[in-house]
Amino acid sequence: MHLLSGRPNLHGGVGLQSRCSFYYRCFFFTSPNLSPESRSYSPWRVSASKGNETLASIHNEVWSRLAYGSSLAGVLCSSVLSFADPVLEEVVFRGFVVNAIAKPRGFFAAVIGASACFALVHVLQFGFGIHLLPLFFAGLTYAIIRVCSGSLVLAIFAHWTINVVIFLPKWLVAVMHFTA
Repeated sequence: MHLLSGRPNLHGGVGLQSRCSFYYRCFFFTSPNLSPESRSYSPWRVSASKGNETLASIHNEVWSRLAYGSSLAGVLCSSVLSFADPVLEEVVFRGFVVNAIAKPRGFFAAVIGASACFALVHVLQFGFGIHLLPLFFAGLTYAIIRVCSGSLVLAIFAHWTINVVIFLPKWLVAVMHFTA
């Protein structure tokens, strides 16, 4: 049966088609038109091979941009680094850089400078573009947390939380891809 509509899928149970449909609806907040006239063509009813091709395409699009690629080993390496990187980045940027700039220039300059450095370091991974703006504001948030709390632990926890929010849809796609 289909997870949301209760309709049977092609496999007779909750399979790839139902999971794709469920995740699509969750991420894009859509609701299918369940009227009898619309059931002749529905984007929710795709063949299993088309669903696997689509899932593979989404998986490759999501994971191939990252440093280790879309293989299982690449997904695992990227996932492990998504938890290890915040510790190193927070120690370097919110620890050393904030302290180094704050002594001669003050905390306001330190927060701005460390956030700019944080965004610019990510150019190596993502390239130049407007997408660096959210990285700057994320760095700004982590720096403010560090300066206001006086602790790197809260900044590291905030960075981990953001990474989980960013990686959760990617992990769902990877699990669906590797278990299909």
